[in-house]
Amino acid sequence: MLGRADDHAGVARRRLRLAGQRIGAQADAAVGAVDDQFVPVAGPGVGLYIGARLGPGPRDGIMTGVAKRGHSIRVVRTGIELTALLIGWLLGGSVGIGTVLFAVTIGPNVHFWLDRFDMGEDRSASGDTPSIAVAD
Repeated sequence: MLGRADDHAGVARRRLRLAGQRIGAQADAAVGAVDDQFVPVAGPGVGLYIGARLGPGPRDGIMTGVAKRGHSIRVVRTGIELTALLIGWLLGGSVGIGTVLFAVTIGPNVHFWLDRFDMGEDRSASGDTPSIAVAD
């Protein structure tokens, strides 16, 4: 009796593993398609919410912090994204053309749009916060 339960459990595990592989492949394809479509709108989106002083996300905070020290937004953001891509790949993630395209184009894209959407100085908190530095 115990042997049959083990056989059924083994069959169930194999079916779950195959289903997971199919779902994973479908999810990778969907994410790749979203990446390709997201690239053109990511820069204006980041420029809008950072320029409007709505607060940066984790990567944006690193980007703006390093940029305030005189480094170029395009170089800093591209470096951050390529580092995230490399760490993800080393941890076993998949890297597709959309992921690489996003990583290498988001820096120049954000640099271009952030300069255009920057609202200037934020005087609401302390009055001495400078505008976001966009070094060339």
